[in-house]
Amino acid sequence: MDAMVDDARILSKSELDSLTGLSATTRWREMKAGRFPPPLELSVSRRGYSLAQIRAWQADRHNAAEKAAAARLNAPVARQVGRPRKVDDAIARQ
Repeated sequence: MDAMVDDARILSKSELDSLTGLSATTRWREMKAGRFPPPLELSVSRRGYSLAQIRAWQADRHNAAEKAAAARLNAPVARQVGRPRKVDDAIARQ
């Protein structure tokens, strides 16, 4: 029951800063781009984020990072593009 109460807790600005590692401007940009959850409207002039929202956002980011890493590991090795390098004369004679 305590975990549910904890998840419903509204975070202060400093808690949100430390949990996300993002500045207010970056959070605003990410929210506008659809990559950060919108705030809850607490009153006419007050908005905030619940701990559950931020935990879900962090889990989504973690899963996306793991998928991207797995995709990079499974990707074919890129071939060198462009003109081949000149070989040193000493190395070429061997």
